[in-house]
Amino acid sequence: MSSILSVGQLIDRSWEHTRNHLRDLLKVSAWFLVPTALAVVSALLYPSASTLASGKDLTPFESLAVFLWLANAAIVIPAVVLGIFIDLMKLIQAQERGTPIRMPALLQDVRRLFWPALLVNILVLGLLVASWLLTLPGAGLAGLGSLWNNEALAAMGGLLLMAGMVTGIVLGIWWLIVYGYAPLALVLENQRGRGALRRSRELIAGRFWAVVARMAIPKIIYLLIGIVAEVFVNQLGEIAIESIGGVHPDVQVRLTMIFTTLVVVVGAAILNPLMLTSDYLLYQSLKDSRAEESGKSKKTLV
Repeated sequence: MSSILSVGQLIDRSWEHTRNHLRDLLKVSAWFLVPTALAVVSALLYPSASTLASGKDLTPFESLAVFLWLANAAIVIPAVVLGIFIDLMKLIQAQERGTPIRMPALLQDVRRLFWPALLVNILVLGLLVASWLLTLPGAGLAGLGSLWNNEALAAMGGLLLMAGMVTGIVLGIWWLIVYGYAPLALVLENQRGRGALRRSRELIAGRFWAVVARMAIPKIIYLLIGIVAEVFVNQLGEIAIESIGGVHPDVQVRLTMIFTTLVVVVGAAILNPLMLTSDYLLYQSLKDSRAEESGKSKKTLV
């Protein structure tokens, strides 16, 4: 079996790539500022805690803030995150190949691949949701046992429910790994719909645990570094905000919320390219390894 990049190689190469191309990568990650701006506006206009607790009618501006917050969370953030994923993957691919690429071309890629990428993500999400259908028989029996005051039936349903939950978790994690690179198969190889799922499964087949380690460990390391940095900066920000005299508590809460949001966005703008570069390198390594194995098998047949 042909070898793939090690965890150390993925960390080193993704770090070097991000460091060398940080300026261009941040230009794409800057799209995070769109939902951030909406979040800041909604935070400034959002009804205070005392208003919400009292049950008073909201003013038009407060109602607008609630609507902005909901629309931002349900529509804008997922759309921007998906667009950034497509843009960064295409940009990282071009940078690794040494091919120049302009921002208008990246925007065209987003328009061309957005809906197919959304479909692939929905398919992967559907598989994860389907794994939890295994809990339905146990939940149904437990419900009938409770309704009919039948302790034996309720106990049997509880056992089946527990077994379904455990199986659903294991199966969900398995499918998440096996089909986790389907979005990359779409963006990098133009594999559409179920073809992207098949391509992801094909690349990972026989290398499940090796891929799990290479998927998870670089991300865990980068996330831990990011979390420590964000906690430190947030603590400094909270101290600075609390030191401002004569500020109403509701205003302090809003300022803290806005500052925390900005810190998270800046952290995501830096960490996202790091983690996606690691994913790209691993995907490309798996792809090259499969191609090498295919070439060897053809020579053997000849």
